[in-house]
Amino acid sequence: MAENYIIVNKAFDLLRDELASYVSAELMSVWKEMWWQTGVLDSVKNDTNLKKAGSPQELMDSMDIILCLKLLADVHWKEVFRKKLPNDCRTWAKELQDVRHNYIAHRGKGDITQDKTRRALDTMALLCEQTCNTEITEKIREIYREFTYGSAKGSTDSGE
Repeated sequence: MAENYIIVNKAFDLLRDELASYVSAELMSVWKEMWWQTGVLDSVKNDTNLKKAGSPQELMDSMDIILCLKLLADVHWKEVFRKKLPNDCRTWAKELQDVRHNYIAHRGKGDITQDKTRRALDTMALLCEQTCNTEITEKIREIYREFTYGSAKGSTDSGE
């Protein structure tokens, strides 16, 4: 069974919700009401699956994790995100693009290794710490601790 795949996917879902909100807010701060057209549609023209219109919430909800990571690390890093985030965030977002591409979207029959799962969860927590609310960061860290130590409290948990 692909247990590590499920764990990483669960953490990606948490990160996606928060990262979509963060990326959208930053694009709105630059392009105001044209944030979706200019910041997203015009920037990723080859993605024909994107909604063309809707409320800001509907558009934000339609963003998948790879779009969020791509907008942050590749498309708008220089003009939007570099001004607010440390360069490590770009590195983490690119690393997570690779994880998502190699181990989630194009996954074969096997599972993600223990080391790669641990690394992906840690990287998600690091990125989330810079871009998302602390509650979601802590939830991802709990998944990491549960995976690594067998308890959401970490290695100091006595199991009581």
